[in-house]
Amino acid sequence: MKKFMLLLVLILGGLLHANEINMMKLLTEEYPPYNYTENGIVIGIAPDLMEEMLKKLDTKLTQKDIKVYPWARGYLMALKEKNTVLFAMTKTSAREKLFKWVGPIIENHNILMAKKEKNIKINSFEDINKYEVGVVRNDIAEQLLLSNGVNGKNLQKVSNIIFNLKKLNADRVDLVGYTETTLKWLIKKNKYNLDDYEIVFNLTKEPSSLYFAFNKDTSDEIIEKFQNVLDEVKKEGTYDNIILKYIGNSN
Repeated sequence: MKKFMLLLVLILGGLLHANEINMMKLLTEEYPPYNYTENGIVIGIAPDLMEEMLKKLDTKLTQKDIKVYPWARGYLMALKEKNTVLFAMTKTSAREKLFKWVGPIIENHNILMAKKEKNIKINSFEDINKYEVGVVRNDIAEQLLLSNGVNGKNLQKVSNIIFNLKKLNADRVDLVGYTETTLKWLIKKNKYNLDDYEIVFNLTKEPSSLYFAFNKDTSDEIIEKFQNVLDEVKKEGTYDNIILKYIGNSN
């Protein structure tokens, strides 16, 4: 009888977890090459990885269920709403306890970029206060700048990084703070000359890592399931193929 009850508990627990996964809201933003929309389909490193994970979890969810939101809205949803996961998010000490994490997806470098012709030299965060800086609202670059003493009045906040890239090109901001890989990808994608721009400051001494960030009320069992299947995807070589597809060997 005890064995039967234990088996019943395990079966019911599995069904509950499966239902919890099926109800999950998959949230992302326009953040190429990590996640972005092309021809109406959400693709990129993180969505492709999520698709492989969902297949292994045998859920009804697919890549087509991923919804794109401005970063600030998606961030708030993942923070407040149960059964949500937002990706790809930089894991930091400030965010550590706000979410539950699955990853890492990939390392990235958060930087400040300027036009070469401006000849901007920055040696410290204090120096940044001399300039107008374009950032995405609630993005890690904004948080790093503010936490290191940069005046918020110097930050021009937008919902999508492409607006800041256009501002930089038109000399409406002096600097743009964002992920190096994404900025370079967008510069080439929008047919600007990459040689016209340069990195003038690293916002962190070491590269940070991107993760899948789950609402903190997500059960530990669900987090473990997602982490296990992500580890499987990496071991099988599918992960390497996804990275090569989007950014080649530059990671």
